[in-house]
Amino acid sequence: MSCMRKYFIVRWVAPLLLLMVSGAVRASDTLPLASGDWPPYTQNVSGDHGLATEIVSAVAAEMGMQAHIQWLPWKRNEVLLRQGRVFAAFPYRKTVDRHREFAFSDPLIFTSTRLFYNAESTAPVPFETFADLRNVLIGGVRGYSYVKEFESVGVNLTVVNSDAQLVKMLASQRVDFAAMDTLGGRLLLTDMLGERQASYQMLPKPLYSKSASRLMVSRQYPGYQRLLKDFNRALARIKQQGIYQKILQKYQFVEE
Repeated sequence: MSCMRKYFIVRWVAPLLLLMVSGAVRASDTLPLASGDWPPYTQNVSGDHGLATEIVSAVAAEMGMQAHIQWLPWKRNEVLLRQGRVFAAFPYRKTVDRHREFAFSDPLIFTSTRLFYNAESTAPVPFETFADLRNVLIGGVRGYSYVKEFESVGVNLTVVNSDAQLVKMLASQRVDFAAMDTLGGRLLLTDMLGERQASYQMLPKPLYSKSASRLMVSRQYPGYQRLLKDFNRALARIKQQGIYQKILQKYQFVEE
């Protein structure tokens, strides 16, 4: 091989190969995810993407990766999972139907879901099962796990795309009750209704109590099993290191 040819390889080809390899490494260091609007847990707000988002981002960092999140309606997230275009979407409640199709991480957080109502215009309704709520108008969010359960027993349910829209619907008396997470519902009512929020209460019995929110993982995503194991191990490590607890404290989050 001539000296000139060796020089060409060293001077131009070798750096190009290094660039290609480093680019592949950078791509593999990205964890593609999807989420939606569920404040204060997830939200597409610059500088404050929410409690669950901070937990997931911290876990990704512990894995040596960077979370790349697409912000979409909840039902659209499920489409991406079925297509294997993202590793996971979050936060989702594990149900029998969902588990047939997707894998799930260990719990990220535990929340409770309750029915909010305006005590000045609506009387509280005792219930033991979802079927006991057939005679009232309930509002919910499209893609949330309770939608199928309400629909399966014939509850009169109106769905919208976000909890913020749900609060507007409740305030305009288009529904009698709105199904929302306890903390998120209280915060949204205060932010959106101001002093008027004082007339809004919750039924004492929750729809779900201490319900685990998790990553919902695509079984079509390459290497999902290995990534899921790595994620769960990293989640356990940030709890051991105290990082997880600091995130909860930042948001003043206390499990019911």
